[in-house]
Amino acid sequence: MKPRYVVINQKMRKEFEMEWELPYGYASTNIFMDFDKAIDFINNTVPERVLSNFIIEKCWNGDRERVY
Repeated sequence: MKPRYVVINQKMRKEFEMEWELPYGYASTNIFMDFDKAIDFINNTVPERVLSNFIIEKCWNGDRERVY
């Protein structure tokens, strides 16, 4: 399986998971096959005032790793 790079609002994920005690999932995230495209999305789409809420995760073979 090729790695995927997921841009996710970590603040919203933490709040959801704490309230509902369920995994947030990736249904409403932006998924990219290329890390550079994920970085471009962050730089060109996410407003500066909420930029610190976002991370990029590398997901592969059921594992995930924070890469940005």
